[in-house]
Amino acid sequence: MILTAIHGAFSSPTSFNYIFDKSKHVWQYVDYSEKTIGIEEIIGNIWPNIKQDTIIVGHSLGGVIGALMIDHPKIHGLITIGSPLGGINLNRMFAIYMTKSFVSELKPSGKIVKDVKFNLDDTEKEVYNIITTRGHNPFIFSDNDGVVELSSQRSTPHQTIHMHYGHNEIMTAPDTVKTIDILAERIKDGL
Repeated sequence: MILTAIHGAFSSPTSFNYIFDKSKHVWQYVDYSEKTIGIEEIIGNIWPNIKQDTIIVGHSLGGVIGALMIDHPKIHGLITIGSPLGGINLNRMFAIYMTKSFVSELKPSGKIVKDVKFNLDDTEKEVYNIITTRGHNPFIFSDNDGVVELSSQRSTPHQTIHMHYGHNEIMTAPDTVKTIDILAERIKDGL
């Protein structure tokens, strides 16, 4: 079984380079363009390319995408890292600058977030949420990691692991690699 990395918005698979280099697992990645129309288009491009048994590891928006794909027959588990599973609350000023379709689709009351909640509540597959707890963004009025609200990173009833890193710095932390490797082994052992 391999691990499949899905990067966050405005990023690329290179955000996983440190993890790819240090992890003991075999990895593949999927990429998507920030020029896509929306999250459903991203999933439509990724879904047919999942051909091997895999565990999805999604950072930020990548975790949302992984949650929306959890019922794919080749996906056996999900590890999210700093993912806005409960949506993004943007204040008006910040929302003006965030005009990309897939960002606006992440409103807490929107269809995408409702689908994420339904999928994660409904799945029997193992899901782990790595919560990034360090950071600050003055445009977000609650505790956040610099990009995503902490409360939005949780998906009950799944297990959470709190790590004291900012939203992006977690991707280059030795603890992150160790945690992903342990969680991936738990998922494999549970099959």
